[in-house]
Amino acid sequence: MSLDEALFRITEIKKKRTDKLDLSGLGLTHFSFSKELLEVSDYLTELNISNNRFGYEGALEIGKYLKNLSVLNISFNNIGFGGTAEISRNLKNLLYLNISDNNIGYKGSEEISKFLKKLSYLDISANNIGDDGVTEISRYLKNLSYLKISSNNVGYSGASEIGNTLKNLSYLDISDNSVGVDGTAEISKSLENLIYLNINSNNIGSAGVYEINRHLKNLSYLNIGANNIGDDGAAKIAEIVKNLSYLNISSNDIGDDGAVKISTMFNNLFSLNIASNNIADMGVSGISKSRNNLFYLDISNNNIEDHGAGEIGEYLKSLSYLDISFNKIGDDGAAKISNSLKTLSYLNISSNNIGDNGINTIYIAYKDITHTSILLSNNKTSPVLTSATTSWDGLRQYFDSISIKEKNVTLRALNILLLGNTFSGKSSLQQFYLNGGKVFEEIKKEDRTWGITHNTIESPLLNNLRLSFWDFGGQEYFHGTHRLFIGGRNCLYLVLWEAEYETMQTGELDEKPLRNENNDECYPAAYWLGTIHHFEQNKDVGERIMVLQSRMDVQKVKKDAQKTHTESWPSFLNKQKFGLQPENSVGVSIKGASSIGETHTRRYYEARWNVFKIRFEQLIKKYKSEYQFNEDMFKILGEDGLLKWRTQYPLALNKQAFLNLCHAFYAKGDDFIIPYLENSGDILTFKDNPILSDAVFLNPEGLLNSIYGILNQNVKQKGGVFLKKDVKNEVLLNVMIEMDLVFENPQKPGEFIAPQFMNENAEISKLLSHLRKLLKIAFSLRFPDFMPRGMVTRFISKKGKRSVDGVFWKYGVMYHYSGFAGNDIKVLVEADENNRFIRVYADDKPGRYNALIEVYDWFAMQKDFDESKRETQRSTDKNSQELKERKFDDKRLGGDLELSIDGQNYADIEEINNAIDQSALKVRDTTGGYMSIDSMFYVLLNKTTVMPKKIFFSYSRYDKGYREELDVHFATLKRQGLIATWYDGEIEAGMDANAKIKTELENADIVLFLLSPHFIANDYIVNIEMKIAKEQHKTVVPITIRACDYKKFFAEYFEEDKQGFLTEKQFYKGQGNCETRERDIIWIASEQHAAKRDEYYNFIVEGVKRIIER
Repeated sequence: MSLDEALFRITEIKKKRTDKLDLSGLGLTHFSFSKELLEVSDYLTELNISNNRFGYEGALEIGKYLKNLSVLNISFNNIGFGGTAEISRNLKNLLYLNISDNNIGYKGSEEISKFLKKLSYLDISANNIGDDGVTEISRYLKNLSYLKISSNNVGYSGASEIGNTLKNLSYLDISDNSVGVDGTAEISKSLENLIYLNINSNNIGSAGVYEINRHLKNLSYLNIGANNIGDDGAAKIAEIVKNLSYLNISSNDIGDDGAVKISTMFNNLFSLNIASNNIADMGVSGISKSRNNLFYLDISNNNIEDHGAGEIGEYLKSLSYLDISFNKIGDDGAAKISNSLKTLSYLNISSNNIGDNGINTIYIAYKDITHTSILLSNNKTSPVLTSATTSWDGLRQYFDSISIKEKNVTLRALNILLLGNTFSGKSSLQQFYLNGGKVFEEIKKEDRTWGITHNTIESPLLNNLRLSFWDFGGQEYFHGTHRLFIGGRNCLYLVLWEAEYETMQTGELDEKPLRNENNDECYPAAYWLGTIHHFEQNKDVGERIMVLQSRMDVQKVKKDAQKTHTESWPSFLNKQKFGLQPENSVGVSIKGASSIGETHTRRYYEARWNVFKIRFEQLIKKYKSEYQFNEDMFKILGEDGLLKWRTQYPLALNKQAFLNLCHAFYAKGDDFIIPYLENSGDILTFKDNPILSDAVFLNPEGLLNSIYGILNQNVKQKGGVFLKKDVKNEVLLNVMIEMDLVFENPQKPGEFIAPQFMNENAEISKLLSHLRKLLKIAFSLRFPDFMPRGMVTRFISKKGKRSVDGVFWKYGVMYHYSGFAGNDIKVLVEADENNRFIRVYADDKPGRYNALIEVYDWFAMQKDFDESKRETQRSTDKNSQELKERKFDDKRLGGDLELSIDGQNYADIEEINNAIDQSALKVRDTTGGYMSIDSMFYVLLNKTTVMPKKIFFSYSRYDKGYREELDVHFATLKRQGLIATWYDGEIEAGMDANAKIKTELENADIVLFLLSPHFIANDYIVNIEMKIAKEQHKTVVPITIRACDYKKFFAEYFEEDKQGFLTEKQFYKGQGNCETRERDIIWIASEQHAAKRDEYYNFIVEGVKRIIER
């Protein structure tokens, strides 16, 4: 289809003989229409083929046939160096070239520089060209007026080359690099005619802002986001604001003081992005009262409340675009904005604290304005409005539906989720409550909940409240689907525990599994409390949990239970941690309270049941949702609607077929009714799945029962293996894949595996021992309080289809990650669910950081990923560059988390964050000791500050004094957060010294060899430290301390690897000549040089600083 579209567009070009052709985004793999291209080559001058998959062959065709092109956009095509060479050598008349995201590397930039001398516009971003590539471009393409070179590993020297040679630049985008303060200074002082500068994410700090302010007086556009400039930087930038029309200072830790300082200098500013800072009402007031002519304002993800929203509404009347999402605005603030800013064309006020009244006010204000785009989702609204706010049309349809008063009904609804182990009596409790506490039937073992059951009642005693009961099977293999239902404001939780089976440890949360008669793992109340808190994001969740001690008639607890009419709090439930309310803990016995109970105890248990019922219904009345609904639309839920359709139609209908059924009751709710019915739990959709996006599942309970009809005891006994041919309904298979319940075995097509059913594998321990030696450990995550079981099996389901050599088991997987330039990176993830930790290992290849971030985000932040979108994502293997679109949120799901680099020493993630923010070099670990701040912490936690380079001292103890003297001279670089030094004296008592030295050396960026006779004579240094430094290609710096025969020594050990080696003459004298003469050597310890020892140490420090900048 894409090829047909391409041919059609070429045909149209031929008919009209126009000179422009757009073939972007058609998914073309290569040019297979050479003839057609040749026919338009005489007059075609502009071609856009971005976002395809042409590769080298496509670039070859373009170079061969389209010699007259002056404008070419070939971004996102993976043409590589070879394709770049073909284009550069054949299209020498190009004036405009966008070749971004093509893995061209330094060699590709060299080809462009050699042949495309006429270029005035070049976008070469995300190509890993480095400083050397920038140097080539800068020296040879001096006609450039526009240069976009973002995400390219550009540092100080590259920035310096740009500044020194590209004097005609008026537009420069150098974002997502590492130019730092000095690089910013070189650009600013040399390119004073710049009009546009994007230097986002470059670690420039407030000092870099000073350089920009000092030199670039002609700027009209400045993007300086994610540079950690703080209030000091905001104050410095205030002087330049008066000349700008566009300013982006997002993600810069700016508070109210900085916002106020900027606002005092407003003059011509047209657009301001100040999102993701720490600005509250005072800062907003300063910006608003400056009475500027702002047209565009993004102030999302700050701390703005109703007063600040009111200031925006009162003073910024000229606004057309306002993003104020992710703040703390309530109904009053929403009213002040919507009633004052009627000229808005775009308003994003989602993720605030706006209730139903606020949404109603916004709707009334903008309902007749057709050109305004409004986003309102994720506020504090009732379920019906939560559904309606997914789109403006849906909101309009809802309010239209209730505009006819006589058609309105008041709906009251609440979801009840029953959780507990498989013996806790959830089904009995639900049954007994639903029949009014009259009849009890013993639930047989074979009739226990398999998967999920759902019952809905309308209680006349509770004002016609619609209650939906969800009963969750307690066995481990059901946990993969439970996550779909846990969470949301419109629900209460009944967590059941019983003393016969549950393990209780006084004073300690115990969520370890139990075993039932089928040897299935079943989880107690403590586990379910942890699960609720892991998936819930509402602070009041503890108040919506009722804890029930069930089966009080069991002999083990019967005697103690009858001592008092008040329950003692279970020792294994952490009341403070979970925010539980003591009055919501009740003991009951369904059997004892029923007619089959013993007469002399029945009254007691009836009384306990009534206590439960009263407290339960008090919670229902408190947390129920109440809202207006059109009675015709409500009939969709009735006996002639969904209840009937479930018996007449298949599990799923396409959306239009479902809406056609709904039209029999209400014909105008297409954009509202599906979101509402999904939020209420009556239907299920998978709108983000391309295969299932058009399907509406009429019965969620029936769908899950069908799934667990496939994932049955037979599959469990086979270790989770089943065949595609045995699944009659392929839709069910697609749903199981979407839910991360199964994956296809890459070694056996047609065979699927459910990880939750896989058996314990005794052989895997031997294999793991081997794999751990091959792959380097990257990090380990530990969950000190709780780790949900389904998290691991879901990850295995995601990655199993990319597994390597069939390495997957119940608690882990080794898989391929597609990294930079086609590199396949092996990643091993293993879990210990009993001790609650995840260990991650990975190849040390380009793209490694992307792979590790993905794993971290999954387990630490519950951030899903989409394998199908991997090809269009950038993977440049530059630490800071890989993180820019990934906003770190320290409000992680699941409570506290601990992070380790070696899998041994852990530190709390919040402690690590604080230590990095304070430029500390160490952080307190969980044992009370201290561990170094590793560069991996910066990567995983998305820190935009400079990552300190780790320096390892390799020295003899006889030279300890010289090491100490040198380390003192590094104090300034340490204080600036540029380096962190380590030596063996930091090994603590009880540590494995040999292992610690090896770990620190492997993690080091720079190794300092303090040369002396004792250094050369030290077998450990020679055989261990120098060997590791050579094998891992470390940057090695020899420092001549005491006279020794070092030449022959280094020639022997570094004969094949001199890349990181700096000669003494280079290092001390700063000369470029690599030849070293004996008379140039400075032996620091000699009497001859004793008077200048500090001067020589300072030379060393300056040399290390140059290495860091390089």
